[in-house]
Formats: sequence, structure tokens, C-alpha cells
Amino acid sequence: MNKQLNKYFYSILMLMFATQACSQADDAPLNDSVLGVLDTAIVRKYNYIHFGLNRFAFPNKESKNFERFYTRFDSLVNYDGKDIFVYHIGGSHIQADMYTNQFRKHVQEFGPGLQGSRGWIFPYTAVETNGPSHYKVDAEGEWKGITNTNRKDTSELGLMGIAAVTTDSVSSMKFYFRKSDQRYFSNKIRVYHNTSVKTYKVEWMDAKNVASSRVDEKGGYTEFLLNKPTDTIPLRFIKVLNENNEFRFYGAELLINEPGFVYTTIGVNGAGFTAYDRCQLFTQHLAQSKPDMFIISIGTNEANVDEFNVEDFERKYSKMVDKVLALNPNVALLFTVPNDAYYMRKAPNKNVPVMRDAIFNLAKKYDAGVWDWFNIMGGFGSSQKWYKDEMMDKLRIHFSREGYLIKGDLFYEAFLKYLDEYEFNRLVKITDH
Repeated sequence: MNKQLNKYFYSILMLMFATQACSQADDAPLNDSVLGVLDTAIVRKYNYIHFGLNRFAFPNKESKNFERFYTRFDSLVNYDGKDIFVYHIGGSHIQADMYTNQFRKHVQEFGPGLQGSRGWIFPYTAVETNGPSHYKVDAEGEWKGITNTNRKDTSELGLMGIAAVTTDSVSSMKFYFRKSDQRYFSNKIRVYHNTSVKTYKVEWMDAKNVASSRVDEKGGYTEFLLNKPTDTIPLRFIKVLNENNEFRFYGAELLINEPGFVYTTIGVNGAGFTAYDRCQLFTQHLAQSKPDMFIISIGTNEANVDEFNVEDFERKYSKMVDKVLALNPNVALLFTVPNDAYYMRKAPNKNVPVMRDAIFNLAKKYDAGVWDWFNIMGGFGSSQKWYKDEMMDKLRIHFSREGYLIKGDLFYEAFLKYLDEYEFNRLVKITDH
């Protein structure tokens, strides 16, 4: 679809959303899902979900950085603007990449030309842990995993909070996307690894497709520029020096020279702020494609304690936010409230409502947005209802596949409502002038 049709499509869609917004009082939560993302049968069936509360809340009423992000998104859709880089960090909910991938698919299908590149990927199954289902990896060699949740291990870690490590003379990984899901093509691939160690060399197995390659020690990666885009990433790791060093693979960043919505999920099972704070290369890696939006979904593991320390939680939260702001002061920050969950399988965790208040306080401090998933899903004790409807597991912490897909649909709908509100505000400003 050409740029003119693309702009027409987007304008009609946003005008429709803005018209809906005009008919609703700002202070009256909606009783239904108004944008048609969820099937009406789901809305009727799960009447304990507060669909009307499903939106991004802004404690400071307005956010200049979210306004800038809206302008960037509008430019990307209408004028083939620059890439938008979004990072979403958390624990096990994010590592599984189920609701987040549902969100990714929705946004990238919002308008023509939005898919862009995939961003960061990691060989989770090669180190015997769970990961996204829409891409796979075939690994050869002996690999072990190091995660940021292992307090006894002080090895260097990066943005993803996990590393695949080998000492084999020759090993390999081949990433590919499932044909039944969305496929991503790339012509610039950055392989992040311990570049300070010269013992190993990273090679692209399909050498005929490589236009050039280089090692960027400052960025911490080996980069391959390809003659033509590919949806398969074949990598070989060769020991070139007889030294007793290991090769650490931190992840691969897939890029393409076409603008799009690049959404990277960063998740490690059981991880919290302390775990990510020990990732020495976190900022170095994040700086290579600076975030336009940074979403924090950390809190479930911090709340799973007998005595929850609010001040300590806010301090750790602020430390991560400050790192991100140092890279881009104009980044749109979105904080999500953890879901209602059971503590020790006994009763709903009373720490989550307390954490919710702390997150809103932090959002006010940093002029951030909040997706209040705790209240949207039904509030205190609602995890039992999700469990009875087979949308959560027995622990009442994680969701079933259906539960995660509904969560992803709701997250996308909240994003649309945010676009809707900013488009409406833009039209009001134009009218006032």
C-alpha cells in the first residue's frame, strides 16, 4: 500500500476512535470494550474483568514524552518515519512472550509498513528454559545458561539478563521463524557477545550473503550487513586462539533498513530489579538502539515476600528508570501494575495493592503512564475467578494461554485508547487555533 493510502487508512481509523472518545465523559469509566479488539462474547462471559478501566492512566494528566511518542508513531504510520524502539522488561510473564507477542502482532498489523524488524532474540531452548514460541533455534555444541537471578554467579550479563555460554572449539546456532506466525526479515544483524575476549570469532554460515562484517567493541557486538534480507539467522562460533576462555552469547538484534515498530521483550523467570541491576552491560547494550518507549512490568517477584518494603521498592525502581532516562530523556515511560496473585497458594497477596500505590507515586514523579492491570483484571482476589475459568494456573500467578491472549488484547486496546486520546487532543488544539 502506498504512502497516500496508508495515511488515508490511518486518518479514518483515528477519526473513528476520536469520535468515540468525544461521546464519553472523561471521568466515567466505560462499561465495555469500545474499540472492538475483544470479541463481545468474551466481554459478556468474563464480567469480573473491568474492561472500562482498560486504558493508560496519567497521574499528571498529561505527559510530554507520551505526546512526543504519539508524534513519532503518527510520523511512522503516515510518512514512513524513523524506527520506533520499544522495550518491555519483566520476569516470567515477559520471558514467555505470550501476551507481549499478541500485543506485538496487533500493533504491527495496525497499519501497513509497521512490522519493521524483530529486535532482540535469544536462544532460550538452547539453555533449557522456556521462551517465545514464534521463533525457534537449532543449536549445536554444549551450551549452558547464566541468568541474572543466580546470585552466586557474577559473570557479565547484558540487556536480556541471560547468557548462553560455551567452551567448545566449534558451535553454532540457527534461528528461524515459524511459517505459521509472523516472519521477520533482516539485513543487519548484531550478535552481542564478550567482544573483549579474542578467543572466539563469530561467523555467518551463509557467507555468500554477507556484504560486510565488523566487530564493535564499544557496542559489544559483531555486526553482519547482508546482500539481501533473510528470515533465518545462521551463526557459527569458532575458537581461533588456544586460550582457556568461554564464549558468551548475550542475544542477537535483528534490524532492517525499513522503518517499523520494533518491540523487544526482556524477561527472566524470577527476575526483579536487583537481578537486572547486576547486569553490567545493560546500559551499553540498550544504548545501541535507544528506547523511544520503555515499559516496566517488574513487581510480581518483589511482592512475593512476607514483609514488603515500599521505600526499598521505590528506590530500586527509580534506579532502573534513571538509567533509561540517562540514555533518552524524552523516552515515554509506561509502568504496569502486577496482576492479582496468591501468596504461597494460600490467599491473595496483600502486597500487590500496596505496590500499586507505589507505582502510581513513581509515575507521578517521572511523568509516566500506568497500565493498572491489577484493577483491570478485577482487583483484589480476582485471580481466583481467572483460575476457576481456567485462565490462570493453580498457583494463581501465571496465566493460561487463553488468559495471556486476552491480556495481550487488552494491552493493545489500552494502547489504541492512548492513541485515540492524543489524536482527540491534537484535533482540539487545531480547532482552538
